[in-house]
Amino acid sequence: MVQAASTSSRFLRTTRLHGSSTSTTPAEPAASAMSIWRVPNYDVLEKCTEDILSLIKPVEGDRNKRIYAIQELADTIYSAGALRGASVKPFGSFVSQLYAKSGDLDVSVELFNALNLPISKRKKQDTLREVRRALQKRGIARHMEFIPNARVPVLQYVSNQYGISCDISISNYPGRIKSKIFYWINTLDDRFGDMVLLVKEWAKAQNINDPKNGTLNSYSLCLLVLFHFQFFRIDALSDKVISTYTGRLERIQDNPRWMDKSYSLFVEDPFEKPDNAARAVGSFEFQDIVNAFSNASNKFVSDAHALTDRNGLLSLLCTPDVGSKLGGRASASRYTNTLVSPHDRFL
Repeated sequence: MVQAASTSSRFLRTTRLHGSSTSTTPAEPAASAMSIWRVPNYDVLEKCTEDILSLIKPVEGDRNKRIYAIQELADTIYSAGALRGASVKPFGSFVSQLYAKSGDLDVSVELFNALNLPISKRKKQDTLREVRRALQKRGIARHMEFIPNARVPVLQYVSNQYGISCDISISNYPGRIKSKIFYWINTLDDRFGDMVLLVKEWAKAQNINDPKNGTLNSYSLCLLVLFHFQFFRIDALSDKVISTYTGRLERIQDNPRWMDKSYSLFVEDPFEKPDNAARAVGSFEFQDIVNAFSNASNKFVSDAHALTDRNGLLSLLCTPDVGSKLGGRASASRYTNTLVSPHDRFL
């Protein structure tokens, strides 16, 4: 069960009245018997998030380009004799409707498997090599990168015609199931999808959404947003963790599987327990992630001026490319733009 939480600042604007002691002196004005505490004004922040979403949320043309890229790959697969009988199935953020305009496209090449037997990693690697040869033969791809030894072997490329970055895996049934589950969750409350897009954009701006370089993948970020929606409040208790499966806080010692391996950050995959969705996070990069979250939190909680500084908010919340289109001034940032970055294998 996902408990919806507000992702828009319009739900935060309010004024609270706190009663003081009734033993006021006659000389004091009556108004002093009541102190007024105003929640900071979130109007500028709300407008910033709305503007960012207006730029990064896909439109019909973005969806069509991905559909054409899928068909382009399918035609390539069907033309290769060694891949006869295979089919092409999209998954990831495109299927879950959690993708941004600049997002990549995850595609699973499904091998014919009448007996539904497990497919070995070697078979998946060999099949991806066949796909690579077929793409090269048709000349429809650039920036191809084959990553055979990843936990999920993947072939990455950019479509020459449509400019879409594609990640191909083989018979990725778990990825397809996760995508559908996130799609169903997304249909419960539109704010969930908006929050995911905003968090991923912020993470890119802070350079902490790049698993190849030891930071978070997009799937981990989606899970963290989901946990936020599930919990009204999370206390900082070092001996407890959030169980992504039960939706409750549980003691670490009650489940030793969480401590079987030494990870810098552990985000349990609720759909493939006890896998760690953040296993790529390195020890040095973990501190960068902590700093990014802490700095953002401090700005919103402790710095009232930050909430009215549009340029500062744009610099914090979005990449320079998006910020410049919204009138933000260029500023120093940890964000670096790579030509092709391997996003999460699932979302």
